[in-house]
Amino acid sequence: SFYAVYPYGEDVILVGNELELILPYSHVAEGVGVCHSTDLKVGYTTEKTLNLYNVFGYLKVNVAEEGVKQVVIRSIKAQNFLAGKASVIINENAAPEVTVLDGVPHVVLVPAEGQATIATGTYYIPVVPGTMEQGVSIRFKKGLKMYVKEDEAPVTVARNGVADLGTLAAGGS
Repeated sequence: SFYAVYPYGEDVILVGNELELILPYSHVAEGVGVCHSTDLKVGYTTEKTLNLYNVFGYLKVNVAEEGVKQVVIRSIKAQNFLAGKASVIINENAAPEVTVLDGVPHVVLVPAEGQATIATGTYYIPVVPGTMEQGVSIRFKKGLKMYVKEDEAPVTVARNGVADLGTLAAGGS
C-alpha cells in the first residue's frame, strides 16, 4: 500500500490511515490563483494508480487595489477553525475526512518573498472545510490604514469547494 501527501511536509505523522499535520494559517500570494505551497492533497492506494484528493475548501478573495500588505480572514465565531493542527483520515479512492485538533479561526494572505505588497488579482486561500455560522470578518492593510469588511451571513466551505468573499477595495464592496 502507498500513501501520499502533497506538498511534502516534515511535520506530517502517519499512523495507520490517519495523518496528523499542521494546516497552515499563513498563505503566500505566490501568484494569482490557488496558494499552491499550502494547498494540501492526500491519497492512498494498494494498486498502481494513486488518486490525490484535496483536503481543503477555498475562500476566494479579489484584491482589487495595489498596495495591499496583508489580508486577514477571520471567522466571527472563534470556534469555527480555518487552520491548525488536524487529523486527516485517508480512505482508498475516497475523499479525506478532516478533524481539527487544535485550530485557529483565521487565515492570512501575505506578499510573496521579496515583495512588499500583494499583487492585484483573485486568490483562493485553502481552509478547513466547514461552516462559519456567524460569518466572516476580512481585514486588509493598505499603507498605514486597516480596512474591515464584515458579513454576518453564514459562510460554508465544502471540501474542494469555493466560497466567494468578494472584492477587497478601500472604497467598500
